[in-house]
Amino acid sequence: MYIFDWAQVKIINPKRAFNIIKLYSSYYYSRFTKQVWLAGYPAVLSIEPTSYCNLKCPQCPTGLGTLNRQDGYMDMKTYRSIVDELGAYLTTIQFFFQGEPFMHKHLPEMISYAKSKNIYTLTSTNGHFLSRDSVNAILDSGLDTIVVGLDGVSPEVYRFYRRNGKFDLVVQGIQRLIAERNRRGLKHPKTVLQFIVFKSNEDQVEDVKKFGKELKFDKVVIKTAQIYPETNIDDFLPDNPALSRYKKENGSLRLKTSIPNHCKRVWTQAVFTWDGVLASCCFDKDASHSFGKWNPECGAGGDPFLELWKSEKGMHFRKQILKNRSDIPMCGNCTEGIKEFR
Repeated sequence: MYIFDWAQVKIINPKRAFNIIKLYSSYYYSRFTKQVWLAGYPAVLSIEPTSYCNLKCPQCPTGLGTLNRQDGYMDMKTYRSIVDELGAYLTTIQFFFQGEPFMHKHLPEMISYAKSKNIYTLTSTNGHFLSRDSVNAILDSGLDTIVVGLDGVSPEVYRFYRRNGKFDLVVQGIQRLIAERNRRGLKHPKTVLQFIVFKSNEDQVEDVKKFGKELKFDKVVIKTAQIYPETNIDDFLPDNPALSRYKKENGSLRLKTSIPNHCKRVWTQAVFTWDGVLASCCFDKDASHSFGKWNPECGAGGDPFLELWKSEKGMHFRKQILKNRSDIPMCGNCTEGIKEFR
């Protein structure tokens, strides 16, 4: 989670607590015995409101145009059916995967529906849609945390990565959101400035911390970049090795440490694409390791969530994680179980 918030603790009731105990017990049992056991429902759910985005960020599958699945928007029927099935067990819904969540016109309604079931809500945005109407709708929805990507403290540095982005527009939107939240006397949403470190902005790490305080963010998070090998590595890899999750060997990148044969995320978190495909994890951008597709008519004869969650594909994938996670290409970019710069 990006920021500690007592609101996360307050939603834990006996049913959710028991589910968390089952989840983590099964994860640690599987990790240490190398035998797959999965108990309970996921505690955290990532929902992809849309796979569309207004930017062309060069280290994002959406921005690169390399996603091999159709773009679209999640319909409310599919969304409500997923939340109705899982809501009693969920502690958190994250409204992001690929795409820009604020491009979905029903995002505030999605958040409100989750809040009606006492679920903690979080979204991440590039900050270009924080108009007055949008800010009011988000504040009315009860959103708990918003993460804003701002990878530079000047327009020139910002635009190197956030292609088609407008630095001043983002800053104005942030100021509008925080000012209106404070004017209403609200404690939420908590605001997080996320700064992804590239070669182009590594000299602004300390500056962005100061900038975040000036804008009155609740927290500033410095995040190492995921870099795709098919791009020009030298354009993006920071010169300071402390600011990268990779090391360069023979012109290619690899994580600084070996990839451990365990992954908490695939036991405790679920990810749905906009069209209801259950991806294996948040690094499965194309849902190429998907566990199956959700049927919004599940109450009328379709497959319930646990049949997807514990499907043959899902259990086989978890077995691969325990056996040799480094053989799964997408895990070569993942920092789960690995300490990184913050």
